[in-house]
Amino acid sequence: MKGTFRFHEEFGIAVDIINKRRVDLKPLLTGTFTLEDAKTAFETAGDRSKSMRVQLSF
Repeated sequence: MKGTFRFHEEFGIAVDIINKRRVDLKPLLTGTFTLEDAKTAFETAGDRSKSMRVQLSF
């Protein structure tokens, strides 16, 4: 099995900063959707003119 990782060294730093809540990521999140609304979530995420990131809440 072969794979690649982008931004390898920066990934750990980013996770650490996020875990320590040193950055507020809420402005990047367009919305949170329930699993039942997954279709709407993917449609929203697919429209880059209106959204940046969406998340599913399980």
